[in-house]
Amino acid sequence: MENHVQIQLDRRVALILFDWLSDRPDEEDVALHLALRKLEGALGPTLDELFDPDYQQILSNAKTELSDEA
Repeated sequence: MENHVQIQLDRRVALILFDWLSDRPDEEDVALHLALRKLEGALGPTLDELFDPDYQQILSNAKTELSDEA
């Protein structure tokens, strides 16, 4: 059994998830806390948008576009 899992996400989904993860309060369950932080840590380096001065607008657009697909 492999120790790693590879997933592909729509970039908008990755942005929204990263933002949600970074704003979450610390989880009481240590394993869940670590898992969420590792996911946040894996997403962060893939998202150049985080350093864009218009990040909040990019995030807002991603949320709107994804909502429109529902």
